[in-house]
Amino acid sequence: VLTTLPRKTWALARENLTSANRRNQDAMNVIDSALFVLVLDDYIPRDIHNAASNMLHGTYEWQKVEGRDDYYQAGTCLNRWYDKLQIIVCGDGSAGINFEHSAIDGHTALRFVSDIFAETVVAFAQSITNFIHGVGKIPSILQSHNIKRASLMTNESDQVVLDTSPRKLRFELPPSILNKIFYAETALGDQIVASDMYVLEFKDYGKSLIVSNKMR
Repeated sequence: VLTTLPRKTWALARENLTSANRRNQDAMNVIDSALFVLVLDDYIPRDIHNAASNMLHGTYEWQKVEGRDDYYQAGTCLNRWYDKLQIIVCGDGSAGINFEHSAIDGHTALRFVSDIFAETVVAFAQSITNFIHGVGKIPSILQSHNIKRASLMTNESDQVVLDTSPRKLRFELPPSILNKIFYAETALGDQIVASDMYVLEFKDYGKSLIVSNKMR
């Protein structure tokens, strides 16, 4: 939730976090070098309105600590990193994206997501036709040999440049950062509770109407 803080506040908190120790700095370097963040939510939206709300800012959900009178935030609002393009996947497989528009244009993000979706459709088509028509009859959207080549690329010392092995990022949080996290979660929760999200799909105006009336 630190990335939901005002920019100056988050910048100061980030500086305190990375300067606390080398582990924090290394973890932030991994995040900064990533092209995007894959967000996996257990949450299953009830309808399109809940889905849009989850993709925009996540859910707000208090849960009681077992055996105590304390509560903690268990919503998906904590499972976000707004400094990166986020691919958000819910428990039922529904997905969306959330990204900060000063980094990339909307058309770029749309093309990125469209290619991923198209590749899943093509991969399914390949899986059910390979036994009948043979492998390679339906071309892939994403060229696997290019992906493999990038993952095996080495430098002058013959070391792999792109480390694709998964690993857990660990942080050592100083008290000042813990206070910032508490403040950020509280402020974000207040904003979520004070907001409602509804999706409106308006079909009475669009390309067909413009063309039919010869509007330019």
